[in-house]
Amino acid sequence: MAQSSTPAQPPWEKPRRAIGRRSLVAGAAWVAPAVSLASPAPALAASGVYQLTVVTPGLSANGADLYLCDRKANNPNNNNPNTSPTGQQVLFLTVKVTDNGVAAPNVTVSFSGDDTKDGEGNYMIGFWDVGVLTGMGESSTKRTASASSDADGLVTVKVSTATFGQVDCGSMPKQGSVTMSAGASQVVLSYTIYDCSPLVANCP
Repeated sequence: MAQSSTPAQPPWEKPRRAIGRRSLVAGAAWVAPAVSLASPAPALAASGVYQLTVVTPGLSANGADLYLCDRKANNPNNNNPNTSPTGQQVLFLTVKVTDNGVAAPNVTVSFSGDDTKDGEGNYMIGFWDVGVLTGMGESSTKRTASASSDADGLVTVKVSTATFGQVDCGSMPKQGSVTMSAGASQVVLSYTIYDCSPLVANCP
């Protein structure tokens, strides 16, 4: 019977060694653990959807957001005596602009009244830049204004009204609306303009 023999290992091959369980465990100890790196939270971005709030006191009354006298001089917060030609005062309207509850500077706000007119064809309400000192009386041209908010988010414009005449007897007061726009945001205010002169007593 021939005797079996194990073939000789070629000289270029290194001897193989069995890997035990302990070697596997030892090797696992060298695996670097996964590290979760927290990234900083991004700053709150401007939404572009602004909140517009009237901050001029004393303008809301009798169910209207703006309750205004037709001759301007008796309006609350009337503070510009330089109006031509009558020297009557006009109203300053101040609005605060916020974004996510934070004051929003450098935001352009536009103010526009509706198409309501008095009996003479003058628009009942108009808006002007605060730098305008003359010519803010009643007008048959719609007067609109735009202004940018300051560092505190405040923007101010002047408001003028038409003046009732005899032709308006029986149709006073006048109601309408004002639209304030900033970016994609719009706020509509209601107004009532009433006769604060003795005209009513002279109506037939």
